[in-house]
Amino acid sequence: MFVYDAGGKLVAKYSTIVANSTDAKVAYLTNDHLGSPRINTDANGNVTARHDYHPFGEEIGTLAAVPGSPQLRTATLGYQSDSVRQKFTGYERDSESELDYANARYYRSGHGRFMVSDDFLNDTHVSDPKSWNLYVYVHNNPLNKIDPFGEEIYSANLSDEEKKRLIEDWKKKTGYKNIYFDKNNKLVIDATAGFEGGSELARRLLSAAADSTEKRFNLISVDSKDVAFARVDAGTITEDAKGNKIGPIVFEVDIDFKDFSQFRASDKDAIEAFSIGLVVFHEIAHKLYKETPDTPNSDTDPGPVERTYINPIRHELGLAERVYYSAKPVSAAYKSFFPNGGQQLLFRLNGKDKILRWQSDKVGGKTK
Repeated sequence: MFVYDAGGKLVAKYSTIVANSTDAKVAYLTNDHLGSPRINTDANGNVTARHDYHPFGEEIGTLAAVPGSPQLRTATLGYQSDSVRQKFTGYERDSESELDYANARYYRSGHGRFMVSDDFLNDTHVSDPKSWNLYVYVHNNPLNKIDPFGEEIYSANLSDEEKKRLIEDWKKKTGYKNIYFDKNNKLVIDATAGFEGGSELARRLLSAAADSTEKRFNLISVDSKDVAFARVDAGTITEDAKGNKIGPIVFEVDIDFKDFSQFRASDKDAIEAFSIGLVVFHEIAHKLYKETPDTPNSDTDPGPVERTYINPIRHELGLAERVYYSAKPVSAAYKSFFPNGGQQLLFRLNGKDKILRWQSDKVGGKTK
């Protein structure tokens, strides 16, 4: 049994086999760049099972590739069955049907195809013939791509420098080594390049927002007193004459890049915890999995989005965590730094307060 949190992160595994404390064992899974468990180890670091997969997820057996040739995958090396159902890219495999549970539908690794088609209007594009097969898995590119959930992120009007700022911060927060916007301004995560460090929840959130067509996030650069750092709109749904939805729900994420240069008399830890990549994550998280608001919140609760998604990412990264949601006027001791007024947010790291401050006349709108 696998248990996931609200962000889709695997947080626990339970066996359905009852065992006493002396027989019960812990299994640690080591995944490859696609998220497929490849090596299982026990509490002492000993290998208990190993798995290799063909490109589309069919598990490579233990028989010799050529009859009579040496067998490289042996039980001595750990190639044996186990009770873990997580297989290719982390999908749960049903041993009876040999189908993998891929959230929205089932996938058969032996065929390299889904058992149910994608939506024709949402998921086909004239310019991309590979999208015309509605049963195909990741456009027949399984070594480079995965299909964990499925949304999309596009850069609508960002400059090269603005794209660079976002990508550099997302690399730092997720650990992904290669993230870029393609020639169509679509965000691409190169899974084959792997990742190093970063937050697992951040990787899941960014991947979930980059690979499908149910929802599309257009990132728009603005310079506006109506926007404080960033905001997301309610979304736009396109319908045909019969009222049927056509295409994805399109959300616009406005980003005021200049606002992130307006911090004054602030703690370095607070600035890092309120980076541009994390703020955009906050806006995307409002709409990604379900409609998630910032209320209710209080002086000790930063609200559902921060509590469920962003603070857990900060925790995994060892960053200061946000204490409350709404910005407050700067304290009297700092008013000389802000003659035209200032706002502040409180973060906390290892029990110590970390303050983020900015000029009210430079940053407009409601702080997100």
